[in-house]
This record gives sequence, structure tokens and C-alpha cells, in this order.
Amino acid sequence: YRKALYNSFLGGIDMRKKILLTMMLLTVCAIGTNSIFATENVEKNEIEVYEISLKKFDHNKVCEWLLEKEPQECNIISQKNGSLIIESEESSVYVNEGTIEYKKDDMTSDIETLCFYYILPGLIDINEFVNADSVEMVDDSEDERIKNQIEHICEFKENETLQLIRSCKLSKETLVEVSEKLKQYGEENIDTSAWNAEEYTGLEYEILKDGIPVMGSEEPTQGYYLDIQQAIPAYVRVLMGDGKLIGVSIQEMFEEKSVYSTPILSSEEALGILQKEDEEIISDKTGEIEEIKLEYVMIPDWTTEISKPIELRPYWCIIKNVEEDGEQYITADRINAITGGDLSYGE
Repeated sequence: YRKALYNSFLGGIDMRKKILLTMMLLTVCAIGTNSIFATENVEKNEIEVYEISLKKFDHNKVCEWLLEKEPQECNIISQKNGSLIIESEESSVYVNEGTIEYKKDDMTSDIETLCFYYILPGLIDINEFVNADSVEMVDDSEDERIKNQIEHICEFKENETLQLIRSCKLSKETLVEVSEKLKQYGEENIDTSAWNAEEYTGLEYEILKDGIPVMGSEEPTQGYYLDIQQAIPAYVRVLMGDGKLIGVSIQEMFEEKSVYSTPILSSEEALGILQKEDEEIISDKTGEIEEIKLEYVMIPDWTTEISKPIELRPYWCIIKNVEEDGEQYITADRINAITGGDLSYGE
């Protein structure tokens, strides 16, 4: 109801006034904790900033968890970059700082592509193939079991957890239909003849630190105005066939080195900063703010060309629905929740 009223109220207003009214409405809505426009998910005047490094995994635990073998039963190959490839007779897993990539067999990649690059992001309308109510029927106990396994292997602290953000559970028959449709579009040419599970489940998680989400892969991308290393999303993806793990992708998992507390800007202050930036830009783009939320972003050392993250820094993420040349897309601005700087400029 609020959103319908909001869109109706703003309809027909010129863009400059529309931006100002949007900011006014968002500021009012931010006061309510149940607002669909703003989520001020911090209830204190200070926030923690973390010095971090990429997680160094215990490859013995990884071997036992994913390959279900003792380390001495596996072939461990060291790479020049310090990564490991751990092989059993049936499968292999790649382990590096911050990264675990496991695929039970060659077919896993194709199923991951369908689930995580087409179906879950909505690039293909799954309603053409199956009732929408059956797409996200992942059992809570199943979700909890996977979370516990990953949090154990990543050695999470008490203030860290995973949160399921999207999932799908689909039959082999449905996924075959999807792959055939993509083949017609000329997008993918997937061989489904050797798929041996009757049901496949894809789960994607975001990482929470102090209850605040860390920027993940499902969020709108961030544009940059400088030639600098971009902030990299952190996420966990899991693929199961008939309830058994067949694929795991852990990306940019970090570990805390030190922490300090600092005062934080409010969401209203962040919106005011963005309003001033928008007023200074002459553009044919029109847009409406859909959501504002507090999140952590993994920041690299911008004085070097090394992309490894060194800090977990809070930003107000302002998500916008933009229209340009008749095309609509979702984008985001991230305002530093400490300094008010714009992530697009490496601030």
C-alpha cells in the first residue's frame, strides 16, 4: 500500500522535485523500523570497523568435509600461488586464501550455471516451467544443517553467521526444460543426459557481521569513477543433488585481525549527501530509491594494485531503480557510514 501511494504521489512530478520529495519521504519512512524504503539496521551511535585478511582454511578439515576422506587418502597438489588442489578418486576441491571451490563432477558446473546465473537472479522466468510456490521450498532443517557445516569449516566467531538470501529446489525434469529453453535462445548448450539426481537444491548465503550483512554477489553493482581496485563481494553458494552436497563455492571469506569503534552517520545524513551529489550531476537518467540499508564492504588497499581486502568498512547502501533511454535497471550508491565519502571515488 505504501509503495502504491508513493508511486502515485510522485507520478507526473519533474525529476528535480521528485528527487527532493523522494528524500523527504525516505527520511520520514526511515523512522519506522518496518519501512519498506529504509532499513536502519543499527541501533547505536557507534559501529565497529575491522581490519581483516582472507581466511586461511584448514585443508584437512576441507578434505574430510567435502571429499569424505582422511587427508592421507587424498592427492594434494600445491600451486605456485599458494593454493591447493585436493583430489580423491571421485572428486576434487580447490582451496586458497578466502576461497573453497568444490565440484563433485563435471556436470556440477552446468547445474550451478542454471541455478545461480539464470534462475535465482531471475534472468529466466521459472514460472514458465513450474509453479512459483515450489521454487523456494527449502526445509529449515536443511538450511540449518548446511549453515552449521560452513560456519564450522570457516571457524566463525560468535558475532558472525550466515543468512540464506535466496534458494531454489527444482526437479531434474524442470532443470532439463530450462536448459532446453536456453539452448533455443542460443545462450547455453548443456548436456543433461548424465544428470543422476532427481532433485537439485541451490542455496545462496550472505555473511552477517554483528548482524550487519557483508556486501554479497546478489546486490546491485557499484560504479567507479577512478581506476582503482574494486570492492569484492563475499558469498557462499551450495548445490545439492537429492540432499547430498555436489557443489560448494565460498568466496572472499575473511578473518578478523583487529577492531575499533567509531561514530556512525544516520541513514538521513547519508541520503542528504546523496541528494547533494545528484543535484550536481546533469543526466538524462531518472530513478527512484527502493531501499537503504547498512552493510559492510570489504575494502582493498587503494594505494596498491593488490585486490586482497584489508578492511571491513560500513556503508549506507542506497538502492535505486533507474530508467535511461527507455531501459530500466537497478543500481546502488554506497555512502561511507563514517566519513560520508562515496565508494565510487574510493572513499
